Amino acid sequence: MAPPSSTTNGRAANGQFGPGNPGRPPGARNRASHRVVAAILEHFEADPKRILGTILFSHPNAYVSLLARLLPTPAEFAEAEDPGESDPGPP
Repeated sequence: MAPPSSTTNGRAANGQFGPGNPGRPPGARNRASHRVVAAILEHFEADPKRILGTILFSHPNAYVSLLARLLPTPAEFAEAEDPGESDPGPP
């Protein structure tokens, strides 16, 4: 059976991606996802203290999860605290 002929957009005549064209990379967002993220950021930037306070009191587990994702790990914190650790200091 002959492979389906490919079109100019990288897809075969049956709508599937042609050989050598894997499509969107894993983790890449489509236009709708970009618009949702932009809308959420715009809403958050309008009043971040109120939004974080609401999350803290209404959904404390989500608040802690958010902090765990955003705060530096202990190793990153230690590196930031002692940037000159390899420096032997004055003789």
